[in-house]
Amino acid sequence: MHQLPAELLIDIFIYCAHNDVCSPLTLGQVCRQWRGILQHTPVIYQLIILNDRHQSLLRANQISNIYLERTRSLPFDVHADVHSGDDLLPILSPFLAHLDRWRSCRLGGAPFRFDDLWPSSRGERRLEGLDINVLDIGEIDENVEQASVADPDAPSHPPSCLYKFAFTGDSLSVYLTAARLPQSVASTPMRFASLVISEGTPSVSLGPRELLDFLSTCPEIEFFSFTGSMCEPELSLEDGENPPPIVELLQLRTLILHSTLCTRIILSAIHTPALEELCLEHLNVDFKFPIHNPFLPRQLPPPPGATSPDTHPSYGIPVTQLIPMDTDTPSSAPVTYLFPPDPLPFAEDYTPEDGDSDEEGDSDYSQSPYSDHATGMGIRSLVRRSRPPLRVLEMDYADMRTKDFAWLFARVPLLSEFRIVASDMSDRVIRMLGVWTDPYCIGNPGICDAADAAARTGAQPQCAHYVMLPHLAVLELIHCQRLSGAAIVEAVKGRAAVTDTASRVRLAEPLPLSEVAIVGCVQFRETHEEEVSEVLGDRLRTQ
Repeated sequence: MHQLPAELLIDIFIYCAHNDVCSPLTLGQVCRQWRGILQHTPVIYQLIILNDRHQSLLRANQISNIYLERTRSLPFDVHADVHSGDDLLPILSPFLAHLDRWRSCRLGGAPFRFDDLWPSSRGERRLEGLDINVLDIGEIDENVEQASVADPDAPSHPPSCLYKFAFTGDSLSVYLTAARLPQSVASTPMRFASLVISEGTPSVSLGPRELLDFLSTCPEIEFFSFTGSMCEPELSLEDGENPPPIVELLQLRTLILHSTLCTRIILSAIHTPALEELCLEHLNVDFKFPIHNPFLPRQLPPPPGATSPDTHPSYGIPVTQLIPMDTDTPSSAPVTYLFPPDPLPFAEDYTPEDGDSDEEGDSDYSQSPYSDHATGMGIRSLVRRSRPPLRVLEMDYADMRTKDFAWLFARVPLLSEFRIVASDMSDRVIRMLGVWTDPYCIGNPGICDAADAAARTGAQPQCAHYVMLPHLAVLELIHCQRLSGAAIVEAVKGRAAVTDTASRVRLAEPLPLSEVAIVGCVQFRETHEEEVSEVLGDRLRTQ
């Protein structure tokens, strides 16, 4: 064997690699000469052949990364037999970071060449979008069967109806249909700029942890849209004991949540310091569902028979937050806390956050109190953690409690567009957007240093916080039936007078209103329209 020229050994090794993708790893252990040839001959690794029935996803990723490293700067080809559509993205994920070298791909059928779709004269190749439609496994099987009848010659590993590659300019977008989100096995992140996930059938419900785990593999997305099925999320006792890490989405600028009961869970588990646009759509429901954050520590009682001290010795939880099992114990007697035979009720055994209480009571009318609570608390958690430069807030059949609007408006000074559709918000909310008699930062710690200092001395703060959302230019109120015409007139006219004056004297803020839409608000009548028109003129739209 030592007498064979290296060129002949290279041809033999290429033949072996094309028949068994693992063979170069084995042959490299035979002797020093073979190992040297295998480690320094990139041409051996230019064809990567994978099969999800022959390798686990983890093993396939390991092999792919070895081949990619050893090909160095050479182009490579991929042949993959993927028998489960759910495995397609995990199998291909290592190659997505090397689009500039990826020459061709064959998925069960005829290969397609990237060079034919991306001429070399164009710019740098980049990943644009990933669109995943999650369906019930029965519906997927039905779609595959129908596709095979329509085109018997179509590839079946995986079925071509479950994926699509779309090439636009220098960008690649991937469309997948799967029964679950792809497993997170890739060691390198997927560098998609846009991510769309949809629960395509009412019977499908992605677990919050599954969704967050997958989000963590796409750290560079700038756009994320999630459409749920309104199924109640499946939660376990382990969620509070082993919560997932906060997902860092440092480049995310647009976030859309549609038809999901996981609003609070998602918003409480992501970090989006660059977020500029938040769209909440069709989140309102009129039924009860778990609204607390399942990833917070659970409030567990002490061991059986223990008399509670000031705080629980294991959990450090104030005893006032623990639930006594013996409700007949006289108030003057020591209270004994026992483990309950069954898990505690959801709303009582999870740790509350600042803002969870509902001190407004019945005065804060809503047809969707549970979803309002969840939405408001999710937004609080997101803004408190990320402090995003939010500029656009759209709420379409999504709502919050009055105090959540007040909390948010005081903390997003760059918001320039606010659109809300079919809200139960009260006159108190619209009046917040008018002119305040006293600075709105009073009683709102952390908003204004002058107000915080004045609060310690009892003095009036010397600041200019008399108009919330000082950059607000576009306001749209559509089918907000609880708002009175008088409250709208008061807020809009007062704000317009102050902001227009500030613009005339060339103050940097507050900015003037450029567009106001008041559409389908039944209590906003013709006389109210005339009053607002006097100030806004053609900036007002009522249709």
